Amino acid sequence: MSFIFTNKFGIVHAKNFERFVTGTFANTYITFGKHTEWNANDTPTTPTDTSNTFFNFWNDLIGMKKITAADMNLVIPRVDWQANTVYVEYTQDTQLFLRANSANVTYDNSFYVRNSRDQVFKCLFNNSSANSTVMPEINLGGQLPENPFVENSDGYKWKYMYTIPSGLKEKFFTNQYMPVTSEPIVTNFAVDGRLDIIKIINPGAGFNANANSNSLTILAVSGDGSNANITVKVASTAANGANIVGLNIISGGNNYTRAQFTLTDPLKIQNTANANLIAIIGPPGGHGSSVEEELGASSLMISVGFSGDEDGVFPVDVGDVDGFRQIGLIKDPLLANSAYATGATYRATTKYSLTQPNKDFEHGETVYVGSSLGTASFTASVEHYDDAAFSLYVTNMIGSFTVPASLVGANSGAIATILAVEDPSLKQYSGDLLYIDNRERIVRTPTETQQVKLVLRF
Repeated sequence: MSFIFTNKFGIVHAKNFERFVTGTFANTYITFGKHTEWNANDTPTTPTDTSNTFFNFWNDLIGMKKITAADMNLVIPRVDWQANTVYVEYTQDTQLFLRANSANVTYDNSFYVRNSRDQVFKCLFNNSSANSTVMPEINLGGQLPENPFVENSDGYKWKYMYTIPSGLKEKFFTNQYMPVTSEPIVTNFAVDGRLDIIKIINPGAGFNANANSNSLTILAVSGDGSNANITVKVASTAANGANIVGLNIISGGNNYTRAQFTLTDPLKIQNTANANLIAIIGPPGGHGSSVEEELGASSLMISVGFSGDEDGVFPVDVGDVDGFRQIGLIKDPLLANSAYATGATYRATTKYSLTQPNKDFEHGETVYVGSSLGTASFTASVEHYDDAAFSLYVTNMIGSFTVPASLVGANSGAIATILAVEDPSLKQYSGDLLYIDNRERIVRTPTETQQVKLVLRF
């Protein structure tokens, strides 16, 4: 048995996940946690899909923010145009979306490019696998975005697809990915089954009695479409007589899924070579009709910004002392009363109100209740210490105590009395953990936004 999942399978799932996250009853959050080091070298470990991973995820959790429609966009591997590169041309028989190694981000075939103006083009013709030496672009007063293609002096023909808007670029553009969008002027002018590209496989010889012509009406088109009107350019050479050097597509017609060409030239020199022309049929809907499908947008980027302390929800201090190392996606976490969490942001740390300590607690240190760390009845890890309000935010709590209790910093030697405990509003170990991304430390600051970006490949 032989089978294949097409790239559209991934696109459908990417779109479905996007719709699911923004649905009426969906409560999906992006999370951040793990302020402590991974190991002695602080090298991120590879996450596993186990119950223990789920428990540790919650124990390390600092906070979460609800994902909105504006936080998601389909993306494709980023391919910047480079001079002296051969780009793969579209044909109806070319498998454009192959990856020899499924771990690779980019496709094996580079068939589209982004230029220096953030304009994205699909290669329709590469001039017999020549190097691309002229960057494709749309200029005011020049090639129009609705045109079937842009033809450059290097022989390449490119279909303009879209320009990346500055807002999408800021939020969904990385070293590896770029966002996909569509432009009505492109999609509305797409024609299903129009003959845009005709390849000259064999130019033939002896046409028009070996005389030059820029527009011979000797070509007939047959197939399942209609209304194609194409004339032929011929040029006479000493070696071959007049052969076909180009075609004038007066009208590419519509609704072709296959097309054949017949050349009838009463002036053709007898016993000279016949020509062979092949029509390149565009994708269903025509070039530019569906950018996401034509460029293989089977990945979804989620990009959420954590701005400072998010209006006091996630305390943060100056001096690069606050940070996180783990990002996740969690669906339907619960509140302490077992209702679904539906708010915009939630703190997952536990807050202790303290008496003024003899010295400041250190971010990241272990604190304990008891006569020593080794015999402590309770331990926790300091995620954040507010030295103005004498508030301590902790994760990874083990054991118990009764308020008031004396709390000691294992590294700092700080001592204070816990006066009150404010538990997070979230119910620990609830929800469906969908995704985990272990990373190097990401620093949080009060004046900056940490833009967290996840790419889900389907």
